[in-house]
Amino acid sequence: MKDHSLRLLAVAAVITFSGMACTPMPVEPMAEKLDLNTGTTVAVASKALELIADKQRGTARDPFAYVGPFETNKQGKKKLYIWVAAPQDKGQILEPTLYCDDRPLKFEPLQMGMREIGLSSQPYKKAAPWTAQWFYHLSEDDLTCLAEAKKVSLITEKKAGKPLQESFSAEGDELKVLAAFAASR
Repeated sequence: MKDHSLRLLAVAAVITFSGMACTPMPVEPMAEKLDLNTGTTVAVASKALELIADKQRGTARDPFAYVGPFETNKQGKKKLYIWVAAPQDKGQILEPTLYCDDRPLKFEPLQMGMREIGLSSQPYKKAAPWTAQWFYHLSEDDLTCLAEAKKVSLITEKKAGKPLQESFSAEGDELKVLAAFAASR
C-alpha cells in the first residue's frame, strides 16, 4: 500500500511538471521594494527589457542593450522614470534614441542623482562595466506607448572617431515585461 501511494505521488508530480513545461510562464508585473536608507518605495519591472543588436557585433562585443521603467513613491508622491543602458565597448557613445514602434521618444534627462530622487542605489543592476547608462523622466503617454508597442528599438551613435551607429531591438513576447509593469501600477 505504501509503495502504491508513492507511485501515485510520483506520477502526479510528473504530470504536474510536464504540464508546466507546455504552459508559458506568466510575466511577473513588477517588483516593489522599500529603500531603507531613504524611505522611498521603488517599483521596477520584473526584469529589464533586453534588446538585441540588429547586426552581428563580433564575438568580443556585447550584443545587449536594456530598458527598464521604474516608479518612486515617497509618502504617496509618485514619479515615473526610465533607465536605458547600452554597450560602450568601442568608444564613448552619445545619448541614445529610444523608439516605440517607429516613433522616437523624447525624454527629459534626469538632472539629479539617485539620492535626489529618493534612492540610495540604482533601480536596475548595470549589466557590465562597459555599459553606458542614462536615466530619464518618463511620461504616462510614453509608458503607454512602450506597453502597447509591437517593437522597441534603441539607436546609439559613437561620440568621436569613425561614425558608428548601432541598433538594438526587441519585439513580440519580449515586450510583455513592459506591458505587465504598466498594467500593474
